Amino acid sequence: MKGILVPDSKVVKSFLRRHRFERSSENGGTFLSNKLHDVVVVSGAIGEKSYEVALNLVENYSPDFIISVGFASSLKDEVPIGTVILCEKLISLSGPMALWSNESAKSLDVPICRPLQSLFDNLDHKGRTFIKDGLVSAPEIVSNEKMKSWFGKELGSAVMDREGALVAEACSKTGVPFALIRGVTSARSSTISTFNQKLEIVGQPVAFRLLLSPDKLPALLAFRFRRRKAVRKLNQVVSRIHSLSLP
Repeated sequence: MKGILVPDSKVVKSFLRRHRFERSSENGGTFLSNKLHDVVVVSGAIGEKSYEVALNLVENYSPDFIISVGFASSLKDEVPIGTVILCEKLISLSGPMALWSNESAKSLDVPICRPLQSLFDNLDHKGRTFIKDGLVSAPEIVSNEKMKSWFGKELGSAVMDREGALVAEACSKTGVPFALIRGVTSARSSTISTFNQKLEIVGQPVAFRLLLSPDKLPALLAFRFRRRKAVRKLNQVVSRIHSLSLP
């Protein structure tokens, strides 16, 4: 069985609808299909929650392979919004941001997945939209443009997220091979506000957040536009995952 971890079900909404997935009555964040018996989709893998969500997925469904699909911030100018990354190198940073450095960075093993590598090559033969590169995973996303550039160069990675290392640790603990796929929602040159970062956290609905801070509407609209662009590209990958022969 293949397990697909997502921040929320909207990321793979078209995939769920096309293959007639239904929400599990036992676990509201799990989706199962009578059409695709060998695939389970689990939502809620955001931030620190991603570790427990990955462990629960293994415990409840014993998948042979886990694909974590989510979002990331670009660390390089040549990696624009909408780019989709297959992680081939994973760097983990922990603790306060002030202590992050090349020396404190920890390299984590990422399994080589030939079928996904071939899929990315076939989706974009020019290698501009669907690329294979490094991912930096940290407790929070860097908002400073110069810092993002530094991380990209010093750590040799294209993007940065909060979940990659946590999913990797959970999968390594349980002995399940995995892959990390990230859609870029923020360019290196953009400054990520605290408000935009909090949009990734599952909690209060959008309408409630706007009621509290109506002045954030422009930021919300911009964020949702970037997210939709990344989701469209991610769905091109997700729609083909069930047909791949994964370990």
